[in-house]
Amino acid sequence: MAVRIGRDLVCSIWLLAFLWPIASVAAPEAGADRRLKYSAEAKDPQTGTTYYREQHTVVMSGDTPKSSKTRYFGPNGDEWAVLESTMTTPRDRFTHRFEDLRTGESYGVRLDQKGVPIMFSRDTGRDPFTRRPYKSAQGAPVAVAGQGFHWLIRERILKGQMKTGDTLEFRLLIPGRFDYFSFKTVVSKQRGDTVFISVKLASLFLRILAGAEMELIYSRSTGRLLEYLGPTSLLDQNGKRIDGVKIRYKYP
Repeated sequence: MAVRIGRDLVCSIWLLAFLWPIASVAAPEAGADRRLKYSAEAKDPQTGTTYYREQHTVVMSGDTPKSSKTRYFGPNGDEWAVLESTMTTPRDRFTHRFEDLRTGESYGVRLDQKGVPIMFSRDTGRDPFTRRPYKSAQGAPVAVAGQGFHWLIRERILKGQMKTGDTLEFRLLIPGRFDYFSFKTVVSKQRGDTVFISVKLASLFLRILAGAEMELIYSRSTGRLLEYLGPTSLLDQNGKRIDGVKIRYKYP
């Protein structure tokens, strides 16, 4: 059970972490979309060895995201995976689809006509998708999936919120197991324009089982994610699990 929980958690954390770094720039003329491109490298935090590379493309309407695509490449340049999101509304914090091009595994979330999040998943390219809705409860923490957590945090940072000591609890949907886990963020410190945020499982019991934690560094003035330290769901080029990565994002 511990292995299963840990694996699903890092898969979903990875979806969060690697779509986050969106540039914040002056709004263009009304009706004009902007296409932002940037890249990143995921490295071993201790040795600096490159595990894989990322190429990001995001389409923005003003300061609101419309769609995004992230492509993941191995150290030899072969494409490993694709993560795509289409924001159906300005407040859509759910819609995304991930596909591992090596195994055919795919999962994500979409909204139905009533705005209910529908999780879907398959283990290989030969399997049909299984789908289940997410059912919230009154008074439950805000729920997000994929890059949705970034937009929530980014919005608060750009509004001057998320000060040192501030906390936020949220539910992260786990489409790979048709479930969710609760996380808690803490702003650990701020140094000049740089905001340091820790993200941990809200449950001490699950923290012991999964050990899933992230350390994020944001720019307060732009809302960009500058650095990520934490788990990844991608296996290395030899098919072995990666213990953790440090990712630094490169903007034009």
